[in-house]
Amino acid sequence: ITRENPVLALYENNAVSRIMDGLLDEFAAQRPPDDLLLTGHLCFLLSELDRAGIAPQPRESEKKAFDYVEKAVGYIHVNYHRDISIAALAAYVGLERSYFSKLFNRTTGDPPQTYVLKYRVEKARELLKTTGLSVSEISECTGFSDGFYFSRAFKKCTGVSPMAYRKQ
Repeated sequence: ITRENPVLALYENNAVSRIMDGLLDEFAAQRPPDDLLLTGHLCFLLSELDRAGIAPQPRESEKKAFDYVEKAVGYIHVNYHRDISIAALAAYVGLERSYFSKLFNRTTGDPPQTYVLKYRVEKARELLKTTGLSVSEISECTGFSDGFYFSRAFKKCTGVSPMAYRKQ
């Protein structure tokens, strides 16, 4: 299947054809369609298309983009407690800063600094629930250099202050 030839030739004994028949039969029935059955048929359909090499595959450029972002995310997860700049992340993965930011945003849905912030807050949430460390200590452990900024960022991400979160 391509843009130039968007039609898939199916033969009577083809598994894809049988699955499509099952989907059509379910829609043609005189009762409301069974969502679970339809989901199962769709999963089988996608599996058969993949097995036959017909399912769309990510382009090589998309795979490379994902690899760059995956490497950056790994760096963030290991170094979240340190100062992390976009320039440092871009250099780490070997890309120009502006291009890296656009690629990261497009792949994750967040700019790199927002991703770092959310990850730090998530780690802070874990520490608030599982340790007796003070809010100030947690702030430092999660890479926030300013306790006031930590409290504001935490509240913005979670809707509650760090102390209120700990009491929940």
